[in-house]
Amino acid sequence: MTTITFASLLPIAPILVLSGAVVLLMLILAFYRSHGFTLLFSLVFIVAALVASLPAGNSAPVEVTELLVVSVSTQFYWALILLCTLVCVGISHRYIVPARGLREEWYLLLLTSACGGMVLVASQHFVSLFIGLELLSIPLYGLAAFSLGNGRSLEAGLKYLVLSGVASALLAFGAALVYAETGSLLLGEWAVRGAQESSLLVLGGMLMLAGLGFKLSWLPFHTWTPDVYQGSPMPVSAFLATAKKVAVAAILVKLFESLPVWRHEQFVTLLTVMAGASIVVGNLLAISQHSLKRLLAYSSVAHFGYLLIAMIAVPGQGAEAVWIYLVTYIVATLAAFAVLSALADIQDDAKGDDFEAVRGLHQRSPFLALVLALSLISLAGIPLTAGFIGKFAVFAAGVNASEWVLLVVAVMGSAIGVFFYLRAALMLYQRGDSVDVVKLAPIEGALIGVLGVATLVIGVWPGVFV
Repeated sequence: MTTITFASLLPIAPILVLSGAVVLLMLILAFYRSHGFTLLFSLVFIVAALVASLPAGNSAPVEVTELLVVSVSTQFYWALILLCTLVCVGISHRYIVPARGLREEWYLLLLTSACGGMVLVASQHFVSLFIGLELLSIPLYGLAAFSLGNGRSLEAGLKYLVLSGVASALLAFGAALVYAETGSLLLGEWAVRGAQESSLLVLGGMLMLAGLGFKLSWLPFHTWTPDVYQGSPMPVSAFLATAKKVAVAAILVKLFESLPVWRHEQFVTLLTVMAGASIVVGNLLAISQHSLKRLLAYSSVAHFGYLLIAMIAVPGQGAEAVWIYLVTYIVATLAAFAVLSALADIQDDAKGDDFEAVRGLHQRSPFLALVLALSLISLAGIPLTAGFIGKFAVFAAGVNASEWVLLVVAVMGSAIGVFFYLRAALMLYQRGDSVDVVKLAPIEGALIGVLGVATLVIGVWPGVFV
């Protein structure tokens, strides 16, 4: 058994910093209410956790306990989750106003969910994996329904609660079957003891894949995504589309290496069908959308279909392609949601969500129109943007794994995606009815500007980034 000392806990300092922030904030809110203080407190501790998560230069994995292991890849995913949380907290200020009846618990729930994602990423045992996944998911039930009096928000929270609960049950049942065959819940031992295919391993692997497929919105487990994205407050939709999916994608990469049954020919065929269906159906359904939230929801279905190409290629170039694709995806997606959040009406997100709300945006705010256009072009994968670099990395991994059929489907899906992304981007520069100037808070403008610049810099100087 691993001896736990102060020095042995240093590798998980980011988790300790963030969990300490959650406990402190809970105590502070019991006695003192101040939106400005709570916002500043949350941002300071996220930055502190981010600094603590920077790689220490040692590439060898460090086993903290039997439940958690920290490696360079762990620190990378931690940094992504914390950066996503930083942006989501930064664009949340307009939602904590007396008119909506919303309070500072918003930040408490966001920090708790981020902490769960970090535990999930570092897991090497199913117990810590499940605890991290639930700690990530449960606060999001409340956040999705946080807009009091908004029927869509309550509907989103309820749908997410039910379907996420079903997904967790499938995951737990699948792990129980794998445990029955291998006699262990350690992911590393699954790779050794589960080498021989059996009916229990096949069924357990399928149930676990279905449970995590819900979390990543792969077809046919995607139906909750557009409704939950559309009904949730804008920063929550952004968190669902980025931080949560980064954490689940990270543990999936680890499970691809730990569950040999997932690499058998039948499973690879199943995963190929899921990836192709997610790409084609996600892009086709996005064409008919008039809500930007729903468009981004179906877009995420397609994008994580592309990501599945890289996961199928693990081991090999797949792990690196996943890293690159996640960064390029979250930069563009966070930029889009940050702009939409700035346009959202305090009483009703839907007023900043449909195409008519952004038509002629360049007249009201050339800055926001430019950043939103860049993010949409990046999601389309057009050259000189971050999205092109991400898709190139995924396609290169697919070529390396000789997934030719899947690559043809991915190219066709990308062509479909270009149509609706460019259609939405062109609306920003058409003549619109509204002439109201969009006012941005300083932190909001800074975050949107940084995301817009990052979208361009990664696309123009990919060598430095890669």
